Amino acid sequence: MSLGVGGCSRASDALGEDVRAVRMVMWGSPAMDALEALATEYNLQHPGVRIIMELQPADAYEMWMTIQMVSSAPPAILQSQWYWSWEYARKGKVRRLDDYLDRVNPYTGRVWRDQFYAGRLDSVRDPRGELYIVPHDQVKTALYYNANIFDEVGVSPPSTWAEFDEISRKIRAAGYVPVGVDNSQAAGIVEWNVSVFFDSIYRDEIPLLDVLNEDGFVEKQEAVRGYAVGVFDPLDDQYKEIWRIFKDWSRHWEAGFNAVDATDLSRLFLQSRVSMRMDGSWHGQFLKPDIADLPEDEQFEFSMFPLPNLTAETSRYAHVPLGSVGSVGAGYVIPTLIPDETAEAAVDWLMWLIRPDNMGLMYENTGVRLEFDGEKVMLDIGEEVGLTLADELRRFEANNQRPYATALLPGVAGPAFPVDVSGDAGEPTTTSAYADVGYRPADSTFHVILGPPGTGYGDAVELPEPLCIVGRAHGDPESLRGLPDATALSVEFYNAPLNLPCMEGVRLRREHQGFVPLMDGTFPDLRILEGSVWPDRECQTAWFRSFQEFMADDIDLDEFSDRIAGFVQAGVKREIARWGYDTSKW
Repeated sequence: MSLGVGGCSRASDALGEDVRAVRMVMWGSPAMDALEALATEYNLQHPGVRIIMELQPADAYEMWMTIQMVSSAPPAILQSQWYWSWEYARKGKVRRLDDYLDRVNPYTGRVWRDQFYAGRLDSVRDPRGELYIVPHDQVKTALYYNANIFDEVGVSPPSTWAEFDEISRKIRAAGYVPVGVDNSQAAGIVEWNVSVFFDSIYRDEIPLLDVLNEDGFVEKQEAVRGYAVGVFDPLDDQYKEIWRIFKDWSRHWEAGFNAVDATDLSRLFLQSRVSMRMDGSWHGQFLKPDIADLPEDEQFEFSMFPLPNLTAETSRYAHVPLGSVGSVGAGYVIPTLIPDETAEAAVDWLMWLIRPDNMGLMYENTGVRLEFDGEKVMLDIGEEVGLTLADELRRFEANNQRPYATALLPGVAGPAFPVDVSGDAGEPTTTSAYADVGYRPADSTFHVILGPPGTGYGDAVELPEPLCIVGRAHGDPESLRGLPDATALSVEFYNAPLNLPCMEGVRLRREHQGFVPLMDGTFPDLRILEGSVWPDRECQTAWFRSFQEFMADDIDLDEFSDRIAGFVQAGVKREIARWGYDTSKW
């Protein structure tokens, strides 16, 4: 599916001879409208390049991408999982990106790699230590909690594991499940916290592990070496301590947790039967509207806190502060088969895209898409840059999972023009670093038709005050100029659910504010990187079923440890063969 950004077709031969087409293919993004508008804006500023955005179905994307990688004319940029990039790199299908990231980004004046939070790029290096993907977003995790239950029981978010145990006992005594865990699949709370506990329990051993590049992080090859030389030994007490902590913690989980999936857990939390659940930085954006949909007497306030510190009171191996999971999500790869000139254009577009103000369009509080005569313009707006929005519309804004439909503006006051947050219409002023564009209906009321986009039906909401949108315009602002005094303009309010940015300086959405301590270094990133806990993905899959048996008391700790020892021994052999490690350097 081609999106036809900027009115161009997918085929490069539809462009002029002097225009270089850069096809960027993705499986989708909640902020696709923002990406389209940014591509349009970039194309206007770079007339010799045309960014062409395309979508492929997510469920078939990996297979489609594999076919593209062996074709003679792959797209210039492909969205990819970071671990896919490793296999493509091993086969020579994607370009090494370290040299590009060493360049100064002309749109920020900084070395490109310095825009990313520390450790993010290193965490997606392949086992040889080379980088083949530009990460786009990341996941941070925290414990979400029902603040009403906490107030009722008289407890506060804990800072240590011992305090965590204490408040969990009180919550259980009050008739609630302290912590909900979806342990029917190898994801979420268990997978994340295996990494967190490893990082704390083996903190003293990092100098023994970080010996190949000595950068302070334990990457994949260093971890495989750690298993091979016995620094990680599943049969010793230090390694077993991780599983002991899990076992002890499970006293505070719900009954039957091995059969609970993510849907079950969400229901238990919304029913106020579970007081805490661990989830990612994206979850608040779904949780907020779900709570709003509950009957008024069942709604509750929620907040979040980082996983409490393991201290010597809990384990003699523990180290503080406890690190936070900060796994990179998806990113972008550039195939080796595209011409060098196209690769240069692709890198320039990514440098422009991954700029704090542009990324802010996808991560800030709210945005608005305006469409007129087929041209799309995104306004990145929020309270910081001025938005007057009636209460009747705010309740729809709050439910960001519902699509927003057409807004009919019966009295458009002429063309779009710069305005100040507090200034009169038409004043050529700006706020902050944004080139502000204002859009204001002439009369004091207008009607908004809310319903599925394109259907033309829904609830009509009359706003008692004018809508004043002020913010940076992304796309082609000229498409809004010269509008007649009365027109129907398609307006879509969006609140895209996204992970957190990998780049510094991007303003976060309201639902992300609780993750600021995890982003600013208050809670450091893991030094034993999440992808390094297991020697390979086969091992990562194999251990979980035995973990379920251990947690259900079907096998004891010694048998579980024996099984893990077998899994990692086979995994180390596979990984050495797969990547051709020179073990003589170990």
